[in-house]
Amino acid sequence: MDELVLGLAVIGLVMDLGSVTTAPANVVAALTKGLFKCIPAPVRRGLIWASGGGRLGFVRISKYVSKFVSGQFEGVSDYVKLRNYYRCLEKLTQQLYRMLDSKILRQGDLPQDQAAYYVGNAIDLLADRGQSLSDTAAEGIACYCRHGDEGVDALDDVIVKMTDGLDKLNADVSVEGLGEAITKTYRDKFPDGGPVKDARGVERVNNAVAAGRRSLDPHLRNLVSPHIGPDKVIKSMREFETLRHMQANNLTPEQVQGINAIRQAIGLPGVGDDLVKVLDLDSAVGKLGVGDPNLTGFFGKKADLGEVTTTEQLIGAQRLDYDGSPFNAGSPHVILETQMTQNLRDSAKIPRHGGYLDGSGNEFQIPQGSRKYPNTGNGLISSTDGRLRPESYMSTATAMPEQATFMRIRNPDGSPKVISVNGHSASEWKLIIDPDDPEKLKWVPVP
Repeated sequence: MDELVLGLAVIGLVMDLGSVTTAPANVVAALTKGLFKCIPAPVRRGLIWASGGGRLGFVRISKYVSKFVSGQFEGVSDYVKLRNYYRCLEKLTQQLYRMLDSKILRQGDLPQDQAAYYVGNAIDLLADRGQSLSDTAAEGIACYCRHGDEGVDALDDVIVKMTDGLDKLNADVSVEGLGEAITKTYRDKFPDGGPVKDARGVERVNNAVAAGRRSLDPHLRNLVSPHIGPDKVIKSMREFETLRHMQANNLTPEQVQGINAIRQAIGLPGVGDDLVKVLDLDSAVGKLGVGDPNLTGFFGKKADLGEVTTTEQLIGAQRLDYDGSPFNAGSPHVILETQMTQNLRDSAKIPRHGGYLDGSGNEFQIPQGSRKYPNTGNGLISSTDGRLRPESYMSTATAMPEQATFMRIRNPDGSPKVISVNGHSASEWKLIIDPDDPEKLKWVPVP
């Protein structure tokens, strides 16, 4: 118990010199002492070490403790103070053990004293919040400290960027929403009994955190801005970036509505817009071979794709890294370009699935086979370069316009690749009216 006595003395001294909390120092010290008496010494040491070690570790933990105290002891009777003390201790201990004993955190039978290291990392982040966050959010933050591919520093970076410019209340709401979404996503991967709902849950969280950290391309952000802010459910552009990489069942109904509103604001391509669809080589050769003139499945606006030329860039931009994907950094790719006509527009929909379905007249439920990671079901591609790319879907196979539709065959580096189909060779093909049958369309090589 010597380390506890020493630590409490340090806390008291630091508070006397200049309070590290807004709560009564004696209450914080008493709660910290009560908390530490509830946990084994190895766990206590792990928490202190992970929170900064020595005096800093004690100070960070006391600052975390103070979040449960604020507003509970001013202007009330001694009886109420005593009651509130035990309530604070109960809530504090409950949250600590929610993190320490989390089945997500302790995957692989991680010992509790080792779990304390990750919980200490979480406490270090939670100490800077204006109030105590929910147990679910705290668990998610601790679990990311273990399972996240970039660790606590990455999450800290996201939180700083996501809450920049927000007051403490809105900042805490924003962080709590992210923390709870992380926990729910991890549970899909590590369920407490029952089947695994999402084998790629860890990757989804990694995607969300990475998205919150990277530089944001300004493309389409003007359409997002009216739907975010301190008076909205989604408080910042960075928060939107993290949440849009999550599936609807791991968000609150309000967060889902916010993301759906943004996707509706972006809308569908208009008549005359240039469209683009990425095909693998085998699919393109098959389409050319049978003379298929139809646009099917997912597509987008050419302007949304941006300056992307190599297969590796396309995989990140269009998230072509789904399970069973025919694409890899060394494979050729095909760019199908066409122009939106009224017939195509009539069949174009916003692709959604799961909780993102809201009954809108312009939405289409994505077929089961297309609901693969990294698709989230909100009609926004989980691009890895900070650019916002909405996706659209052809609900019915519809013919593309002749003379305005091309297939461009490309090597992995984006250079032209010549292929042979039906006795003709070219790297670029155009859709035209069949001279032998004006009622049909056909693909011909471009010289």
